[in-house]
Parts: sequence; C-alpha cells; structure tokens
Amino acid sequence: MATVMSTFETSPHVLRPQQQRSRVALAKIVTAAERLLRTKGIDGFSMAEVAEAAGLPVGNIYRRFRGKDELLQAIKYDVTARIEDAVAERLSLDAFKDIADLIRRFAGATCDTFAADEKLYRTLFSAQTADSAMHRIGASGRLRIFSRIDAFSAFLFEASNWTASTGTFPMHSDGSSSRNFQGDPLDGNWKESGS
Repeated sequence: MATVMSTFETSPHVLRPQQQRSRVALAKIVTAAERLLRTKGIDGFSMAEVAEAAGLPVGNIYRRFRGKDELLQAIKYDVTARIEDAVAERLSLDAFKDIADLIRRFAGATCDTFAADEKLYRTLFSAQTADSAMHRIGASGRLRIFSRIDAFSAFLFEASNWTASTGTFPMHSDGSSSRNFQGDPLDGNWKESGS
C-alpha cells in the first residue's frame, strides 16, 4: 500500500524535506513505518526497525523526525486527514435531501476509510498509543471532521424550511418540491442541485 504524501510535507510533526531525494526518503520512511504498524503493531515499532524496513540508515529518519513519538504523531495526523478528506469528498460529491441521509454519508465515509486500512487505524487509535500528543491530534481531527457535519446541518436548518415530520426541505410553503444540496459550505461550494 503506497503512502500518499499529502500531509507529511506540511505536517507540524515532520522536519520538512527541501530536496526531491529527501521527499523520496520521507516517503520510504512513512511507507515502512505504516507497514510495520500494520504487521507488528506498536510493540514491534522502533526507529531501527523502520530504518531497516525502509532500507535507509537510522540517521536519515532522524533528519525528518525527532524520534519515534514524532513519527507516530505524523502518521496519526495523516490518517486523521484521510478521514477528513473522505468525509469532505463524500459530502461534497453526493447530494442529500435530509439530515438522516447526511449522517449516513458521513458515517459511511468514516467507516469506509477506517475499514480500508483497519490494522493501521486500530493501532494508531488504540490505548497503547494514547499519550497526550496523540490524543490532541485525534481530538483536533475529530473537531475538524465534526465541524463539517455541523456546517452542513446548520446550513440545512437555517437555509431551509425543514419539515421534521417528512424529513424533507420544501422549496415552497406548500411542500410541492424538495431541495437537494451538494458541495461543502466550509469551502464555499455549497449549492442546491436538482431534485
């Protein structure tokens, strides 16, 4: 499983690479570290093991990470971002008619992302890795993820005449047609789509 370097080059937990070869080394380190976390869990995880699995000297890892904790934090930061990205994509691409549909899509995106790499997620979100820094990363990610659903639901309630009994958003007071929404209000891409 290849690692997408989406957050690693900008993560506050990584000493940023300046050159292409440093980015390549960073990708090798992260890929090896994630592979070890999937196969051996946290107990089999050390900087020496990561270096060996990446085919790099241990010193190369310390050029990117201050230590094991920072490497784990960078990976948790990235996997949390993967959930955020999946939720944002699912909510922005699929129109929904009501809060129940919004919640189904939100939960589906979260579950699908977790299930796609369950061993890695279980390791990073387990009690064994629950120090204060890891907890803050997870809590911050949860806040960002839930802010998306809050933004959608607040927008739906404020911008619509929501009918709780039918779970629809009528365009007219007589309820003759329903409104479908698509996009992301946090990014300014929120729009009404056809019914």
